[in-house]
Amino acid sequence: MKALIIGAGGQIGSELAGALEAAGHEAWMVDHQPLEKCAGRGALEASFAQYPGLAARWLPALDVLQADRLAALIADLRPDTVFHLAALLSATGEANPDLCWRVNVDGLRTTLEAMTRYRRPDGADPVLVCPSSIAAYGPVTGRPDVLERGPEEGPLEPTTMYGVTKVVAERLGAWYSHQLRPTDGRGRVDTRLLRFPGLLSAVPPGGGSSDYANELFFAGARGDQAVQIFVRPDTRIPFMHMDDALRSLVELAEAPRARLTRTTYNVGACYPTAEEIAEAVRRRLDHPFEVRYVPDHRQAFVDSWPRRLEDGAARSDWGWSHRLDLEGMTDRLLHDCRASLAR
Repeated sequence: MKALIIGAGGQIGSELAGALEAAGHEAWMVDHQPLEKCAGRGALEASFAQYPGLAARWLPALDVLQADRLAALIADLRPDTVFHLAALLSATGEANPDLCWRVNVDGLRTTLEAMTRYRRPDGADPVLVCPSSIAAYGPVTGRPDVLERGPEEGPLEPTTMYGVTKVVAERLGAWYSHQLRPTDGRGRVDTRLLRFPGLLSAVPPGGGSSDYANELFFAGARGDQAVQIFVRPDTRIPFMHMDDALRSLVELAEAPRARLTRTTYNVGACYPTAEEIAEAVRRRLDHPFEVRYVPDHRQAFVDSWPRRLEDGAARSDWGWSHRLDLEGMTDRLLHDCRASLAR
């Protein structure tokens, strides 16, 4: 698979390049910032050292809002699969709703339009894989089960601009997957989205409303004896370790089209409260670890998200199965955060 990662310098993209290379694929990478300014620079440089030739496929900086340049890059590269990861996250997007729409929706549509102009070498539609989010959900009057279960079929009533853009992305994906436009010679794009829970990795928090969990792991790794987070101790949302998230992206991209019954899939892993995460970190430290819970405006965002995610379709259609629970994630994250801080 010849894959292009758009947004390769962020939390997911910086680790996806190495995951694709490990799976035998050819990763090309582009980000809106040069490598030296990317949040995921450390992870990228580790992959560059491990996979000879990968660094040469880091492309010059390109913003997804530069529609002509983005379309030209895709037309020139003609990737089999595009991983479209460029996005503003929930807290940042709520503070900048216009920019959130332009990046998350207009940038995605530019990519999809460019991909309608070519086919893969085997004649199949090119594949686009894009994250959706638990932020696509929201409270529904008379349906408390929506936030308790995270049902795959919705309904979806997001409360943030970020969530709104993710619902739009899901519907765009369905349209481009099924709509053929013979009058202008455009083809379909085999679009596949994953509704992710909060993702945890050793990349520093980057503007998401689930960042409180990463703050706990980084504080523990630094040796802090106290940390303040912005949610209540009983706050519960789904979480997943980045390794499982990367594997889900690669496995969904590799899955035969005939096995897929939908364009958007939920994927889940574990469902701890903030207090349970704090206690898991505390048990692994040899010093006091006080957590102060001081909810701010982001509490309302996470309260509007489901406590769980039903993911039966992913498990039955393409064999999804998470590997790391809270205990395994905590062991891995404390180790990786310490390594990240030491670099």
